[in-house]
Amino acid sequence: MAFSLTSRADTGNGISSTQTHTTASFTPTANSRLFIFASAERDAHVTAQNWAISDSLSSSWTLLDTSTIYSWNGDSNYALNVVCWYTDIGGSPSSMTVTVDPFSGTTETAFIHVAGFDVTGYDTGTPFAQASVDDGASLGGGNSETDSITLGSSPTSGNLVVAMAGIGCDSVGATSTPTGYTALINPNDRYSHASVDYHTSTATASVTFSDFGQQVGNWGGIIFEMTLGGGGGGGLPFFIQYASMTPPLGSEISGVMQ
Repeated sequence: MAFSLTSRADTGNGISSTQTHTTASFTPTANSRLFIFASAERDAHVTAQNWAISDSLSSSWTLLDTSTIYSWNGDSNYALNVVCWYTDIGGSPSSMTVTVDPFSGTTETAFIHVAGFDVTGYDTGTPFAQASVDDGASLGGGNSETDSITLGSSPTSGNLVVAMAGIGCDSVGATSTPTGYTALINPNDRYSHASVDYHTSTATASVTFSDFGQQVGNWGGIIFEMTLGGGGGGGLPFFIQYASMTPPLGSEISGVMQ
């Protein structure tokens, strides 16, 4: 079995802050796990982010992780944080939209970006190989800001590692893709954008973003590891193997398998 990731949403409100943000309509992959990763930078207020999610199908969402709130180069009025949820999709998926609200129904506004993607090929019995990790920082507002995020332990090569970053930036500029990773979602919106990168053959816990973009004052990230699902061939069924075995000399098989 192999992992398959499909981007389902890459959308933001750009330079116009809003109270909520709703994705365009999409249909997720059948029998997948759908992830929604969102980044929100406050617009000139200090109300703490307190996220909510809903969708047009009234799905049940599980919170994977959310980061600390990080000021924009020391200014709390433009503080940013990120969040990730997931829901499991059945065998006959329908078209849907997803809405995120950084302040759970209050009238405060933010610059929001939503990155959505679904995953197949994971072990449905033990989907996550280890706990997710969140991180981030208040940065200096420069054009070459960098930072890393690190899993709690080294991942197993062959598993899926997903590294997501939400960026607060005053100019357009995409985030660099970490070495060895594949960019799934990589927008260049201002004042907030969210990127998603993945790897399926790494045993290194730390992931470095060498350049977050232009005029970057803060960032938040979440990283997680998913377990590869089983599959493929195998040996003959046990009863066939057993019946075809030649018993050792001097031994008897008592009873006949029907």
